[in-house]
Amino acid sequence: MKVLIVDDNAQIRLMIRNIILRESTEIFECEDGEEALAAFVIHQPDWILMDVQMKRMDGISASKQIRTAHPDAKIIIVTNYGDEQTKRAASRVGAHSFITKENLYEINNILYNDLSKSQSAE
Repeated sequence: MKVLIVDDNAQIRLMIRNIILRESTEIFECEDGEEALAAFVIHQPDWILMDVQMKRMDGISASKQIRTAHPDAKIIIVTNYGDEQTKRAASRVGAHSFITKENLYEINNILYNDLSKSQSAE
């Protein structure tokens, strides 16, 4: 499973990387949404773990552009902002899931369930 981690905080990227190592075969990283657009095309990840608030391009805008160009892209919004407005924005752009950074280990549940489904379909 290929995963793209998009977060402007290197420490958060490292934490997420360590959490998902078991479920991932390849992990790529970006610092903002603008980099994520290019990285998605190059790496074609199975999952994108997208922060919301970043410098050049925020995660909601990047998610919208990625999902518009690639409707099957699977995005998990991973953010510090658990408010309803941010959740609605994530839903509007087609995010698969929404996780706050205080619950990072939930990412593995989503990735593992997806991996299990794809293996049972084979």
